[in-house]
Amino acid sequence: MAILVGAVLGTRYKVFILIPAAMAACFAALGIGAIRTETLSIIFGNAVAATVSLQVGYFAAAVLLQIRNSKLSGKKPARVAQRSAL
Repeated sequence: MAILVGAVLGTRYKVFILIPAAMAACFAALGIGAIRTETLSIIFGNAVAATVSLQVGYFAAAVLLQIRNSKLSGKKPARVAQRSAL
């Protein structure tokens, strides 16, 4: 679920949206963990997993959006410059 939310955020907003989204995910994990009376390690693991899933979804959507936009404009996607090893 968090990957899909991250993907939607990646297509609509800049990267700074991940900070409040990650905080909301952490608070949701804390609340759900408290309701289920889980241990702190389980709650922390759920919060980390939700935050990482948000970031993966955001990154995947941003990359796919970049590829789609480059194909529509007829340009090749930008490549990272490689430095020669000396």
